[in-house]
Amino acid sequence: MKIKFTKMHGAGNDFIIIDDRAQKFDLTATSLIAKISARDKGIGCEGVLIIRMAETFSGNDFRMIFFNPDGSRVGMCGNAARCVALYAYNNGIAGESQHILTDSGVIIATIKSAESGAEVVSIKMPQPSAITEYEIDGMKFNCINTGVPHAVTFSEKTYTHAEVYSIGRSVRYNSKLFPEGTNVDFVSAVNQSFSRYSLHTYERGVEAETGACGTGATASALVMIARFGAISPVRFDVLSGDVLEVSADYDAANDVFSNVCLTGPARIVSEGFFDTNWF
Repeated sequence: MKIKFTKMHGAGNDFIIIDDRAQKFDLTATSLIAKISARDKGIGCEGVLIIRMAETFSGNDFRMIFFNPDGSRVGMCGNAARCVALYAYNNGIAGESQHILTDSGVIIATIKSAESGAEVVSIKMPQPSAITEYEIDGMKFNCINTGVPHAVTFSEKTYTHAEVYSIGRSVRYNSKLFPEGTNVDFVSAVNQSFSRYSLHTYERGVEAETGACGTGATASALVMIARFGAISPVRFDVLSGDVLEVSADYDAANDVFSNVCLTGPARIVSEGFFDTNWF
């Protein structure tokens, strides 16, 4: 079977998008998802997005189903949601303001700019969990779920890619604290005024550092606001060279967040077809 796809990236976090409103794609075909995600023998990506129709009268524009490149299905992905919102806008599926149903709840997306080469999309993130703290191998991690779980650590030093991989992998597979695994975020200050930060994320399911991570930027921003006094909006320089911005209202007395939004670029990379028989 031939399947049309669009490849996009959100701040360097790249995805394959499949418009499956006709419901012909087998959602249990996890091995196929892993094969098309592979960079050596497939198309290559950090996640596969399947678009389905939302339930009638639900008030949502469409459903987004997200798979990691290893074929595992997870609740949502922030940069993926921003990409799929731009795709839906460009293809007449939804307008400038959208309600996207995910496995982690409804995400509200807004197309800030659809100008070619300058596309910017903002999404209102799901309500985050409370922040918990752990010390792991002498390092402090603040853990929060922003649609998927994250463990955030802050340092004034910038971690090397090798450190992000080795430490990230160790924490991700700490089954005692994280039975289902976790994403791991490394935050460091870019300047002495602490007005900008650098962010590196080891992603569960990708099992490597990715170009950017939307839920990771969100988790990191909320931790920086609640535990380190950062001022909203918080901006992160990510591995791809792009910038992700997170804004939120914080009730310090009750340690509760509201109106959490993630904003950043989204770009179309290519379009094409693949045949399931090729894999």
